Order: sequence, then structure tokens, then C-alpha cells
Amino acid sequence: MYDREFWFRASKYVTVIICKLKWWLNGKVTNNMSYIYLSGAILCEVIGTMVLPLSENFSKPIPSSISIVAYVLAFYLLTFALESIPIAVVYATWSGLGCLLYTSPSPRDLSTSRMPSSA
Repeated sequence: MYDREFWFRASKYVTVIICKLKWWLNGKVTNNMSYIYLSGAILCEVIGTMVLPLSENFSKPIPSSISIVAYVLAFYLLTFALESIPIAVVYATWSGLGCLLYTSPSPRDLSTSRMPSSA
């Protein structure tokens, strides 16, 4: 549905955002900052996962772009967390908290959950 020019522009914007983040962070990662980066990666991954169904198989440009940017930013922040935290701890925390946040009840209706039913 979208031509090459659209995806080229989208990837160009993502590259610019990553370069600006890299310049802003200036390569300084401390142990305490690693947990902040891990928290940011978890939040970006959950946001990308929540927006993904709204894109309707990447047929809508705004939710698709938000989802792609959120995932790219999540993995980018995850690289900073891996500089001083062991990969086993990062992966366990990232997957556990990501699942917990995604399947938690919605704030509007605490009786329903986004977790698919097996029945």
C-alpha cells in the first residue's frame, strides 16, 4: 500500500532520532543509568506492542510508524542497558515486565484484560 518513498522517509526519520539520542547521551552509561535505559526499553516495547493491532497489518501509516519507532527505540535503549547489566538479568526483566504491563487490566475497565482467553 505504501511506496518505497514512504518507507525511505520513515527510516530516515528514525535514523535522525537515533543519531540525536546518541549525541544527547554522549556515550556515558553508568550502572544506575542502565536501569533507567532498561525501563525505557520496556515501556517502548509495550507501547509498540499495544499500537501494533491498531495498524491493521501495517495498512495505517500513523500507528505503523509509531509501532516501528517504538520497537527501534526499545532495542536501541536495550543496548545501553546491556553495557553494565548481565544479559540474563536484562532479558528476564525485559520479558517479564513487558508481559506484565501488556496483560495487565486496562485503566478504564479493571475487570477486562488484554490477555487472550484460551476458551
